Amino acid sequence: MATNPTEAAPPQIPATVQQAALAELDATLARANAVQVTNVDEYASAVQVLSQIAAMKTRRTNERLDITRKMDAAKSAVMDFFANTFITPLDRIDGIIRGKVKAYDAEQKRIADERRKAAEAEAARLRAETERKAREEAQRAQLKAKAEREEAERQRQEADRARKQEEEARAKGDADMARAAAATARQLDAAAAKSEQKAERISETGAARAQSLTEQAAAIVAPVVLTEQTKVPGKAKRTVWRHRITDAAKIDRKFMSPDESKIGATVRALKKDAVDVVGGIEVWEEDDISIKAAKS
Repeated sequence: MATNPTEAAPPQIPATVQQAALAELDATLARANAVQVTNVDEYASAVQVLSQIAAMKTRRTNERLDITRKMDAAKSAVMDFFANTFITPLDRIDGIIRGKVKAYDAEQKRIADERRKAAEAEAARLRAETERKAREEAQRAQLKAKAEREEAERQRQEADRARKQEEEARAKGDADMARAAAATARQLDAAAAKSEQKAERISETGAARAQSLTEQAAAIVAPVVLTEQTKVPGKAKRTVWRHRITDAAKIDRKFMSPDESKIGATVRALKKDAVDVVGGIEVWEEDDISIKAAKS
């Protein structure tokens, strides 16, 4: 036997059908090997063999369909029965419960979002309050320092007047008055220097306190509020990303697939002119032969 099946035939295929098909296949292979095409008669004989092969393919296909159509119908009936009787109703029941579970999850997320917004609002309020205190602290320090500097300026002016009185007393020869005026001037100079130092300390302390409050304000952030995750056996949350096309013209070309069926139909209809219509393709012609199946 020139040919052998590559695997055992399924039990649905009758032995007589298999044996007849294999015998016909062996005979046809022998004829094919013996075919010579060197003249018109041999050419016609070869075409006749091809016609017989086409008829054999048709018979084998019909034999297969006689078996598989019954199997397909039986399979389809079973699948339809389970789908319509069990799976579809179970999908609907699943949807009822799944909808309630999702609604609960959505409510927990809404609650967490509200808590998160409230926490962020409170953090913003505390930051604003602390920043206001920082500004007020800086302003108070500036006012106090200004007052001390004004006092120092007043004391310096008083000291200048005392020195002028000292000069006038010396000019009059009043030594006691001159000494008293000089002492007053020295006291006022010392007091002015202390006022300047105090003003400087007030400015530095106030600036430090204001900076500390500013840093505290920057450090105030809302606490992390997490959505409550209900953990139960058999349930796991997952995030699924989906999409819909809103403008096909804007999709990047690397995500587009050529429609081979439509391109082929255009080529068969327009031949070489299809290149200009489709673009990005080349078109050529090939010689083939069409064989009609021989009548049984």
